[in-house]
Amino acid sequence: MELADGSVLTFTPSERLVSNARYAVSLLGVHDLAGNPLGGDATFSFTTRPGAQLVQSTPKADEKGISTKQIGLWFSQPVDPAAVTTALRVSDRNTGAVLSGKTSWNSLYTQVTFTPDRALAGGHRKA
Repeated sequence: MELADGSVLTFTPSERLVSNARYAVSLLGVHDLAGNPLGGDATFSFTTRPGAQLVQSTPKADEKGISTKQIGLWFSQPVDPAAVTTALRVSDRNTGAVLSGKTSWNSLYTQVTFTPDRALAGGHRKA
């Protein structure tokens, strides 16, 4: 949310938002630096998507200069490990080759680690 003076107000929840839930946000009693009440609509709502979402990955998308030997994916809730493993495809963007490797899961099925059978080629992009 951008404020009138160009600054940004950011709210970061202390807990993960529940999927497929409606949330309302209200700014009550807010004033500008001169003490004037905030004008306009200071209330809005949104609905989170149903189902699991990819919330983090390592390395980050389009990250450069990495030397990782594994790729990690974190989901917002437990997923079907067999379905994700079947759907997971890691390919070299430079050559188009699909990389083979092994997947391992945490006990909650919220994190998968892909370890390629061969070292990732330097200077290449993976997709």
